[in-house]
Amino acid sequence: MLLCFLLSWGSVLLFVGGMKNFPALPEQTEQELPIVAAATLLGPIVSGVAFSLIKYGRKGTSQHLRERTRWNNSYAALFFCAPAIVGSILTILSALVSADEYKPAILTINAEERVSYLLIGLGYGAAAGIFEEIGWSFFATPEMLEKLTQLDTGILLGLVWGFWHFLVAIWGSGDAEGRFSVDQFLPWIPWNTLVLPLYRVLMVQVFL
Repeated sequence: MLLCFLLSWGSVLLFVGGMKNFPALPEQTEQELPIVAAATLLGPIVSGVAFSLIKYGRKGTSQHLRERTRWNNSYAALFFCAPAIVGSILTILSALVSADEYKPAILTINAEERVSYLLIGLGYGAAAGIFEEIGWSFFATPEMLEKLTQLDTGILLGLVWGFWHFLVAIWGSGDAEGRFSVDQFLPWIPWNTLVLPLYRVLMVQVFL
């Protein structure tokens, strides 16, 4: 996991030019977030593949991949529904807030842009989720399950997973003057420390 963090956070820091450029201006976040988020994927991808090859070898890694992509159908429906449910709840709650700065962008843009905005978001989310799971689900989960229970694995890995997201959260929490905005950063705390660990517990069950 250390290698994962070094590669992910190191790539982000390299791209943005170091901590001196933290946090980013809102317009920078909007323009550079896809590349910054993609840079974080290097960690789980490279570390997951590298350690799998070291432990299982080339043929063993292929076999391990086939085994890890078998789903527990009992939890599969919940696996797909959970993000939609959480997202819907957060969108409804955000819609009740009068200030546009606290609303999801999809509620503040015009109707013509919403479809493309939603498709881009779904496509990026799916791609990011698939690639980062090379490290989290493909390698880290079975390694931890050898020593921990399913629940403990989900909670512990979920907390690590949530913490992994914090660097990008800090980078993207700048106000119009480039100062760190506590208001923008605060929503990341329950998301990374509660929602993501709970979802990881579910993911451990799905990919058993």
